[in-house]
Amino acid sequence: MNSFWKIFFTVILGFIALNIVLDIVGITLHFLFPVLILGGIGYLLYRMWDNSPKRSSRDNEDRYNW
Repeated sequence: MNSFWKIFFTVILGFIALNIVLDIVGITLHFLFPVLILGGIGYLLYRMWDNSPKRSSRDNEDRYNW
């Protein structure tokens, strides 16, 4: 299973858990779910299309070059 499906199922389970918690508390934030869904889709697209290695500039420079 590649990382896209792991993230996708994690997001789906997160929404289900958030829905259960909000039902128990009694808060209905139905206006927040479209924003969260659009943000999640945007994040997943960003992760799918961004294949550059996650390295900071500190890793590329020699720390002992004074």
